[in-house]
Amino acid sequence: MKADWGNFKTLILEKASWGALGLLLPLLLGVGKAAAFSERLFFVGEDVRVLTAASRWPEKPQKAPAIAEVIPASFWRERGLRTLAEVLAQWPGFYMDELSEGTRPFLRGLPNGFLILYDGVPLTSDSTKNVHPLDEELSLDHVERIEIIRGPSSTLWGPDAFEGVVNVVPRHAPSDRYVKGQAGAPYKDLKLSLGRGFSYRGLSGYLGASYRKRDPFKEYYRFKTETEHQGRVGQAEFWEGIFKLQNSWLDLTARFSAFRRPFVFQDLQGMSWPGQSETPINLVKASFSKKWSHTALKLWGYYHYLKQRRQELSLVQQQKNHLFYGEILFRRDLFSRRALLTVGGGYRENQVRDAAVRVRGYFPSFLEASTKQFWPLIDTADFNTRLTSIFFQYRHHLTSKLDFWFGFRWDDHNQYSPGNSYNLGFLYQPRSNLYFKLLWGTSYRTPYSHQFLQEKVHDPEEVRALSGELYWRPLNSLEFRILPYFNRVAHYIQEDVYGGYSRPLKRYFLGTEISLSYRRERFQALFSFSWHHSWGDQEVYKVLDYITIIPGEPPEFHYSFYQKPFCSGPEKRAYLDLFYRLSPKITLSWRFNYFSEREVFYLKEGKPRRLNPSILVNFALRWRDVYPGLDLVFKVENLFNRSYLIPDKYALIPVPGTRLFWEIEKRW
Repeated sequence: MKADWGNFKTLILEKASWGALGLLLPLLLGVGKAAAFSERLFFVGEDVRVLTAASRWPEKPQKAPAIAEVIPASFWRERGLRTLAEVLAQWPGFYMDELSEGTRPFLRGLPNGFLILYDGVPLTSDSTKNVHPLDEELSLDHVERIEIIRGPSSTLWGPDAFEGVVNVVPRHAPSDRYVKGQAGAPYKDLKLSLGRGFSYRGLSGYLGASYRKRDPFKEYYRFKTETEHQGRVGQAEFWEGIFKLQNSWLDLTARFSAFRRPFVFQDLQGMSWPGQSETPINLVKASFSKKWSHTALKLWGYYHYLKQRRQELSLVQQQKNHLFYGEILFRRDLFSRRALLTVGGGYRENQVRDAAVRVRGYFPSFLEASTKQFWPLIDTADFNTRLTSIFFQYRHHLTSKLDFWFGFRWDDHNQYSPGNSYNLGFLYQPRSNLYFKLLWGTSYRTPYSHQFLQEKVHDPEEVRALSGELYWRPLNSLEFRILPYFNRVAHYIQEDVYGGYSRPLKRYFLGTEISLSYRRERFQALFSFSWHHSWGDQEVYKVLDYITIIPGEPPEFHYSFYQKPFCSGPEKRAYLDLFYRLSPKITLSWRFNYFSEREVFYLKEGKPRRLNPSILVNFALRWRDVYPGLDLVFKVENLFNRSYLIPDKYALIPVPGTRLFWEIEKRW
C-alpha cells in the first residue's frame, strides 16, 4: 500500500506539473502589446555591474530575485588575490579551510554547501561532494567577475545549488591583451599567464592560457612499514586554457584544465606519507538566444568531462564523469511590464565509471600494521543517471515600492526521488538608497554514489531556508547590509576518513552577516562580520574495527558505532580591508582576517581539540604603468608570521608562515 501511495503521489505531481504548464501556455504564446518588463534584462553586452546567476538573465543585483552581489576583477587584481578561495574568504558567510589536499569551503556553517558554476556550467561531480576548483586549478587571470547568490537556488539551477551559488564569469572583452608573470617565496611559486581578446565580423572573443608550478603545502614524508621510508614529493603543476566567443545571438565557452597536486598526509602519531590528487574539469558550452519586443528565447547546453584520480602511496581511486545537458528557456513580459515569467525545461545525463562507492578501512592502520592484510578495501561501481526537469519563475511589480516572486521546479531522476524545489520572495524599496528582501526556499543535493547501490535510497539532502537582506546607503560614500537567516537541513550526510559516511542527520542553523563599506576618492574601507550557531543531531558512523580471515571462508567484517559533534567551522568571522590610493599609479591594501576558536574531533583520537582564535594580516602594493602598459604587484601574506593549526584529513597541521609574492603584467 505504501509503494502504491508513493507511485500515486509521483503521478499526481507529474500530472499537476504538466497541467500547470498547460495553463501557462496561453500566456506564453498569446500576442499582446506589453512592452519588456525591463529593457536592461535583454541587452547583449554584459556589464560587470550586473549578474546572470539570480534569474538566468542579466540584471542589477539590487533588483534580482535573490540575495546577490557581484565581485569585479578589479577587486582581486588591486589586492593581489590569486585564487577563488582567497577572494571568497573575504566575503561574509564564507570560510575556507586551507588543507594539504586543497581547500574545503564552508558557507553559513555548511561544508561543501554551495554550487560553483563556470559561465553557468556546474563544476561538480555526482559521486562526491569534494570537487572544488577553488585553488590554482582555476586561474583568476581569465575571469571578469564573480557572482554570489546566497540561499537555496535549486529552482533555477537544479541539484547541488544547496546553500548558494558562485558563478565564475570568464573574460571576453576584445581589448583584453596581456602577459603576466608571478613568483612567490619561500615555496618556489611560479606562474605564467597570457590572454588576448579579438573581434571579427561582429564576433568578440577571448583566448587565454596559464601555467603554474609550486612546492606543495608540505613536501617531506616519513613512515614505517617493515623498514623505515622517507622522501620528498615533487612540485605541483597546473595548466588551464580558455576560449570565449559571442555575438548578439551566440555565446560559446570552452575550458581545458590539467594538473598534478602532490601532498603529504600526517596522522595523530606523527607519521606521514605521500599522495597525489587530480580532478581536472573540461567543458564546452554553447548558448543561442533570440529576443523580440516582449519575449526572449534561449537554447543552451554543455558537455562536461571530469577525470578524478586520487592516490595515497599505491592505493589509487579514480573515476570518470561524462555529463551532457540541454535546456530551453523562455521569457515573456506580462500585464504591461508589471510581470515577468520565465519557463524552462532541461535534460541531463551523467555517465560515471569506476566510482568509489565504499572505502572500508583506515589507511594509517595499514602503515602501522606493516601488512597489506589491513589495506583499505575499495568497492567501485559504474552507473548512468538521467534527470528531466521543468521549472518556472514568476515576478510581479505590485507597486512602485513592492515586488514579489515565486518559482517551482519539478525533477524526475531515474535512481532516486528528488525533492521538488520552490522559492518565494519579496522586495520592498521605499527609496532608491534603501531596500529590504525576504526569501523562503528549498534546495536538495544529489545523493552520494554509494546510496545508488542501496536497496532503499534515502531521501536526498534537503535545506529549507528563510533569509533576509537589509540594504541602506545613507550617504553616497557609505553602504550598509545585514543578512539574517535560518536554515533547516535534513537527511544531511558527512564524510569521515575513519568512519566513511555518517547516518543521515538533521541540523538547524541561525546566523547573520553584516557588511559595511566606505568609499572616498582615494580611500576605501570594507568591513564584514559573520556569526552562526548550529544545533541538532550528532554525526554517527559505522566504523570497521577488524576483519576475521579464515582460509576457505569469506572474510568477516566487525563494526562498531561512533559519534562526534557536527563540524560547521568557526562560529564568528570578521574581515577588514583598507585600500588607499597613494597616487594615480600606486595603491596600498591592508587586509585583516579574524576567525574565532573552534573544536575539531577525530574519531581515531576520541576527544575534541580546541583551536585558538587567529588574526591574519596581509599587505599588497600595486604600481600601475611603471612603464607604459607595465604593472607591478608586491604582496605579503601572514605578515606577522602568526602560527596556528588547521584540521587536515587525519590530524592537525600548522599553516605556512609569511609568504611573499611578486607579479608583473604587460598590457598592450
